Amino acid sequence: MINSLQLKNFKSFTDTTKLNLTPITLISGQNSIGKSSLIQSILLLKQTLEVQSPDIDDSLILNGSYVTLGDFKDILNNSSHNNGKIQFNIEFSNTKAINSDENATLNLPYILFDEINHLGINLEYVNSLSIDENLSLNIPRLSKSSIFGCVEEKKFELILKHNNDLVSNLAHKFNLDARLLTNDDFLFEVEKTKGLIYQSEKPVAFLMNTFLPYSLLFPLNEEVLKLQNELMLDILNYICNKNNISLPSHHKNINRYLTYLARKLISHRKSFQDSIESIDQEQYQLIESKIEEIFIETIRDNPLHMQFRNIIDFYIPRLDENSYHEINLKLDKVLDNLNVAKKQKKRLKSSPLRSSKILEYIDLDDYNFALKNLFKKIYYLGPLREEPKAFYTRFGASDPMYVGQKGENVAFVLKHYSKKEINTILPPTDGSNFNPNKQTIQKCKLGVAVQKWMKYLGIAENIKVENIGNLGLSIQANITGEKDSTLTNVGVGVSQILPIVVLGLSAPMNESILILEQPELHLHPYVQSRLGDFFVALTLLKKQVIAETHSEHLINRMRYHIAKGYFKYDEEISILFVKRNNESKQSEITKIQIDEYGSIDSFPDGFFDETEKQLNEILTAAFERELFE
Repeated sequence: MINSLQLKNFKSFTDTTKLNLTPITLISGQNSIGKSSLIQSILLLKQTLEVQSPDIDDSLILNGSYVTLGDFKDILNNSSHNNGKIQFNIEFSNTKAINSDENATLNLPYILFDEINHLGINLEYVNSLSIDENLSLNIPRLSKSSIFGCVEEKKFELILKHNNDLVSNLAHKFNLDARLLTNDDFLFEVEKTKGLIYQSEKPVAFLMNTFLPYSLLFPLNEEVLKLQNELMLDILNYICNKNNISLPSHHKNINRYLTYLARKLISHRKSFQDSIESIDQEQYQLIESKIEEIFIETIRDNPLHMQFRNIIDFYIPRLDENSYHEINLKLDKVLDNLNVAKKQKKRLKSSPLRSSKILEYIDLDDYNFALKNLFKKIYYLGPLREEPKAFYTRFGASDPMYVGQKGENVAFVLKHYSKKEINTILPPTDGSNFNPNKQTIQKCKLGVAVQKWMKYLGIAENIKVENIGNLGLSIQANITGEKDSTLTNVGVGVSQILPIVVLGLSAPMNESILILEQPELHLHPYVQSRLGDFFVALTLLKKQVIAETHSEHLINRMRYHIAKGYFKYDEEISILFVKRNNESKQSEITKIQIDEYGSIDSFPDGFFDETEKQLNEILTAAFERELFE
């Protein structure tokens, strides 16, 4: 889940300070005050990570599939104290407690995905004018990237910064042609490290992609490289011989290939040097007899096992076509014989610097995978879901179980995955209120779970999807229990709530993050209230809900769960109120204070006080009228 968020100089915020987010976080406030900016900041980073283009380099993708924000000057806060920099700080954590050892150290590149239990980034962007033939744009460029986290109870921090002189300094230090460096991915230098050690020497630079460091650049250590190659040659020869495959070891670049595989294999031991020294002849023979099992386990357990295919492109860029094809076939055959699931091959761009005999690369694969995977778990549903249609598309999104940003793929998901078994929480069927203390996680078909929740919410007795040929799919809803009707004949409410329910139930259990804007649109107050029960059920499945809302009924339902003792405020539920400072004209965020009985200690001005004001005015008007009649 997203543990905290802080923005500096982003749109209407000079500094939000650190906002601690909870499994259910509701964001409220008046219109055009900055509520959506909090959500946009998260989607902006997700959008930047997901765009696949070699031209991204260090820029922030302001205009894409999730948000359209203009250029740098449009997102830079208008305060005179903005210093021309925008900062994003976002932290992710799992649901288990983290007890950190301040004195522990991590061997950098051997940080494995499964061991990461807390991860954060602090990014700083500055303006950079980009001019092409027809247009000049102010583009945000990364100036500093801070990565911090906790791995197996060990804290670490790595602060990288852009340095205009880094390329020339490296070229001079290692007697390299500067063009080799300028043709490479963009480089950042290390400003500060904490809790990190390195395999050999300190890295001279980090290679970046978007805002993530994906590789370390080290001075080449021939002794370590030789040890790695000797071990890996024995391992790879054993596998190839067993499968009647010849290894082209004569090629000058095969060492880089072997080095990469060696690191992957022994990364489970954390320290390469320790693993080499601990292997005597008897142990080695034992390992050799089990080498296939070791290799299978390594590939399967490592979330970046697809790199075993990609490595050909990555480390042997100058092979002739025949040699390239020959090695690919051999590697494919080895992997197939090891029963490794095939992954789509992704070509990585080559670089002249990668064949340098002076510098070597170590990839931060698991760290990169961890952060990208955390952002991948964010599912967004916008405020304007698609209006009711008679027909819906028969095709889904790139993620076939994602309903889409407007719920446009909800019919596809229901049609193709209604029989898929999911882990879920089901609502009561006897008309009673939802009690999270009485719920247990159970297996259920997605379609059945959707039916039960739609009925509990008071929306529909039955929902089904029919294939109507070339016209597409038709969603049929039974409102009265008598006749099925298309969504165009049952009102707008069903079309607005259905994508929320399907998304919530279909999103993977454990650490999915649902970001919703105005989920209450077109819904009756009763439905808005019970929607709060649905959100509570999702948190029992370890799914986080971040919702921007104007619904007093939804917020009051959260207060009800607190008053009943089901949930704790500030630990499991929190409400953020965004308002404008009349003096500075900047947006500010206040956390609404709710006690253990669900009572709000003090209502900030503008926080759902309109109902109370209206009631007072009605009573006053009635009293005055009665007095004078």
